Amino acid sequence: MILLVFLLLFIIFLGYFNTKSVIVNILLCSIVCILFAYSQDDQDWHVYQKYYEGNIQESYELGFAWLNQLSYNFGLTYLEFRLFIGVLFCSVLFFIIRKLTKHTNVVWSTYLIYSAMFDACILRNSLSMLFAIPGILFLIQSKRSRDFFAPLICFVIAALIHNSFWFFLIFIPFWLIIQSKNGIAKVCVFSIVLYFICVINTSFLFDLFGKLIVREGVIDKYETGRYANFNGAVYNLLKYLFYISPILYYKYFNTHSQNYLPSNRLEALLNKHILDINILFIVLLVPQFFAITFSRFFRILCLFNYLFLANQVNVSSQKRLPKVISLIYATVLLFLIIFWESPGTFEGVFLMHFETNSVFEIIKNI
Repeated sequence: MILLVFLLLFIIFLGYFNTKSVIVNILLCSIVCILFAYSQDDQDWHVYQKYYEGNIQESYELGFAWLNQLSYNFGLTYLEFRLFIGVLFCSVLFFIIRKLTKHTNVVWSTYLIYSAMFDACILRNSLSMLFAIPGILFLIQSKRSRDFFAPLICFVIAALIHNSFWFFLIFIPFWLIIQSKNGIAKVCVFSIVLYFICVINTSFLFDLFGKLIVREGVIDKYETGRYANFNGAVYNLLKYLFYISPILYYKYFNTHSQNYLPSNRLEALLNKHILDINILFIVLLVPQFFAITFSRFFRILCLFNYLFLANQVNVSSQKRLPKVISLIYATVLLFLIIFWESPGTFEGVFLMHFETNSVFEIIKNI
């Protein structure tokens, strides 16, 4: 197992040294896909397997239920279904990342450190990401009223697969506020006010969830967050500041970040609005106070930040610095979730991907 871990680290570092290599890119994508399809945890993987095979009658979101039924009717086994989703997931990310940066392997290597290791078994959340990420990209391109229809559709589809993504609908009015005069300050004030309203009157937030969430009884799950206290609030805020710290550094302290020429309009928009995207996510601190599972949304933010950092490699005077920052950034977040947020995660999740993964088992026995 130790050899597998070192092999994984070696391939990750290959991505940092060969930032544009297609072969390394395919290798990194394949590892993410293998993790996604073949790693079997004791909870989500087996629960979804029983649901897929009809052994449990639990009601899931309409989009997820429909996709399961369609795949089952085509005769795919559960493992084949997961492999299909893994290939789809990696393919969508492959084209998005390639569209937004020339240094694709920096993004894939960093994403493999955090958060691919922990997203591998989270089937519904990963599926919803496939629509939420394009939704944000559509959002930053919106200028006219009709342009907001595309992100709206993306967020609704994401929510029909995983109900917590209903919260992304608030990104649309937030984006309009951010683009107005003193928009960032307005969003921060609004988030603080909403935060205190929900803390003082928790029924306000959960009544709102009850109007949007498709799946019955899920609110009980959201009300079990163990960070719903002062310590949790401080920790979530500090972690959020860490999320946005490299963006603040490049936007306000490192003037070289503006010296590269984007290869296309979407890449230019990402560079222009990366701070705005980070500010959008501040509202997610509100539900995260009640349910730690909302912290998964910040992994989407990480992906955009990885893309922005990868683009800084284009600046000749600082080719190494963005790679180092990306490596430290993802490693710190990985260690936080392993050793602080979820006791037992190292053995229960991180090592599990090597112990229960049939592909890694074959490699280990070679």
